[in-house]
Amino acid sequence: MNDQTFEFAYTDADFEALRDLITPRVGIMLPDSKRTLVYTRLSRRLRHHNLTNFKEYIAQVQAELKRGEQEELTHIINAITTNVTAFFREDHHFIDLAEQLPNLLAKFGKLRLWSAACSSGEEPWSVAMVVAEFLKKNPTADVKILATDLDQNMIDRAKAGVYSLAEDAWKADRRLKTWLEPLPEEERPHPLGHKQYKIKEELRKLVTFQPINLIEPWRLPWNEIHVVFCRNVVIYFSKDTQRVLFAQMAKHMPVASRLYIGHSESLINVSTVFKHLGRTAHERIADDE
Repeated sequence: MNDQTFEFAYTDADFEALRDLITPRVGIMLPDSKRTLVYTRLSRRLRHHNLTNFKEYIAQVQAELKRGEQEELTHIINAITTNVTAFFREDHHFIDLAEQLPNLLAKFGKLRLWSAACSSGEEPWSVAMVVAEFLKKNPTADVKILATDLDQNMIDRAKAGVYSLAEDAWKADRRLKTWLEPLPEEERPHPLGHKQYKIKEELRKLVTFQPINLIEPWRLPWNEIHVVFCRNVVIYFSKDTQRVLFAQMAKHMPVASRLYIGHSESLINVSTVFKHLGRTAHERIADDE
């Protein structure tokens, strides 16, 4: 890359320094092919800080990290990853979950579900909608959902449970119309554009939110997890990091528990303790199978 053709000075050393900042802390791999993407995505952060080159920006981020501050690192992660989410994205997973909940409850006596990279919350709330419908027929079942993300800002957005939706889309999906209600105009943060809807109180009691960095040692509120949604996050991790992550998850997942990963992800050469069931759904099997 020729620095002179870009708005901000950006050298190979700058790219290497950014990799040293990012990969050890959050596991995201940045091969050489991502050099231009990183420049494009982070240029807005330089404009925000009125900086003229990446060297100054990196020095600023390094200084923040030495002070124990991670706000700008979070901006970097959000910029270079793609937070694409929607209610019932990859709907086949939620169909499978609805079918499996009776079997899982019968086997384990209670259910603990984890949305491991919840982003702005559409995934865990979709899980909660499936669970809530299940609880109508099983009102005494002990079911809880944990939603986690690296970014505290995303956790806060997810917990708030307020979403902009086209009214036609809200009306067309029975589940959304059942579990989201129109936000009163006086409560709307963005009065223009699509209407805002909020998660109903009945659903909120099912979900607990907690920040977790998946590649650091983490502590879950329960010893056993029976369903894990870990979708569209490990595509950014090296195979070695993926192996460590899924091995750690497996320690919390008893035999016959369920794992859902993203449509472009695979456990081939990553883990041998999950049986592929088709369409990126997996079942925990015994370690020696």
